[in-house]
Amino acid sequence: TPRNVGDILHALLQRAGVRASVEEVAAALRPNDLLRSCGNAARAREWLGWQPAISWETTLDDVSADWRARVAAEAAPL
Repeated sequence: TPRNVGDILHALLQRAGVRASVEEVAAALRPNDLLRSCGNAARAREWLGWQPAISWETTLDDVSADWRARVAAEAAPL
């Protein structure tokens, strides 16, 4: 399922309980930047019988938990 980077960011911020203003800086965009890129898992499904086993929401929760653990480990006294 294609996902917009901004939507991913907002979902992660929501899970973190953080309110942030996100601004796109047009000057930072390059003329050769891809506007859209997405994969297609059809061949993996066809050839390997692959099916996604982890939901998108679980993926976001896992990413959030991983970063919380990393930040906590860095903040822990030596």
